[in-house]
Amino acid sequence: MKVRAEMNIIDKGSLVAAGDVFLEEKIVIHQVKLIATKHKETGADMWVVVMPDKKKGDSWDKVVFVKDKSVYKEIESAVIQSVEHALQKDLGDYRLQVDIRLFDKGDTKAYATVTFNDAIEIHGIRLYERDGQLKIAYPYEKRDETYQNLAGPATLFIKSFMESDIKEAYEKKVKEREEEMAVPDEIPPEMLEGSPFAERSR
Repeated sequence: MKVRAEMNIIDKGSLVAAGDVFLEEKIVIHQVKLIATKHKETGADMWVVVMPDKKKGDSWDKVVFVKDKSVYKEIESAVIQSVEHALQKDLGDYRLQVDIRLFDKGDTKAYATVTFNDAIEIHGIRLYERDGQLKIAYPYEKRDETYQNLAGPATLFIKSFMESDIKEAYEKKVKEREEEMAVPDEIPPEMLEGSPFAERSR
């Protein structure tokens, strides 16, 4: 089935986007939503496509139900592609430099400093592990028993890009450290020249 989606970025709460889905250019489904949620078992971030429903008393009735799973997958793919395309357009002037300081203590793995568009630095971004997943916490302070964020991404979309950049920089830093600490299986002869162990190695 030919599926086309025209999604508008909402980025409010868990609602990522809403828009129209066209099936074979003959049927249109309005108010299709893309919702940000978490996987029940792994806790990983994920997007879910939700068909329109209508309030009836104290409950909601489905207006559209997709019976064919393969068609739902096609709709899901078209919606996400449309959102990603809109996201790229909305990204505009976005340049992020990431500096990582490894700090493997408890669940904390590292701290990051990001520089946005060569103009603004944000310090104290913590990378930590929770339930086998690498998480990111932005700087905050405690005020009257509540926690107040001090700086970080303004929208869900920028958050996804920023966290991808931070995690990529972290993985690169970890790999560099592992390579530095790696011990070769055999010591090259030129490294032994002039060493008191040179004679023993022959």
